[in-house]
Amino acid sequence: MKRCFIGIAFLVVGTLGFSTFHKIAVNSLPLSMYYNKYGEYIQSLINNYSLVPMIISCFLFFLGLIILCKEYVDTFIKKQ
Repeated sequence: MKRCFIGIAFLVVGTLGFSTFHKIAVNSLPLSMYYNKYGEYIQSLINNYSLVPMIISCFLFFLGLIILCKEYVDTFIKKQ
């Protein structure tokens, strides 16, 4: 059960980190960036902000997901 709370905490931190990064990056872009291609939009995000916070938040999200899945397997699947 403790791992379940740890997994949820990682999911929340990863999601909030990514959404905050995305919101800051989108608000900093000029309005014309919304009408460009997707590749240019991503490139402008990388140019305006470091890619490291996005990678860290995605890593934390997937780490939480893995912990929750492992807890689910240990709790429900192995007991059958």
